Amino acid sequence: MDDASLDDFMSDGDESDAGDDPAAADPGPDTTSDTEDDSGDVPAVGAADVDPAVSTYAWSDDAATCGACGEPVERRWRDGDQLVCADCKDW
Repeated sequence: MDDASLDDFMSDGDESDAGDDPAAADPGPDTTSDTEDDSGDVPAVGAADVDPAVSTYAWSDDAATCGACGEPVERRWRDGDQLVCADCKDW
């Protein structure tokens, strides 16, 4: 199979718009927020105001222990505050 260029997926009518600035044609969604004050400024958010990211899945080349049943497994999914095997995960 040969590699395709993006031009291969354009229809005949699309070629005339290829040089247009898409941002000029579509202003995009309204990004204003109810949290803006009268000046239009959005208040700064500090690191203490944001919850840290947590994984939803973990893989280990060496088996790790399931947080629920204690069995050694390579793949575990987050279930509440612990990582559990697929059998213990509440899907």
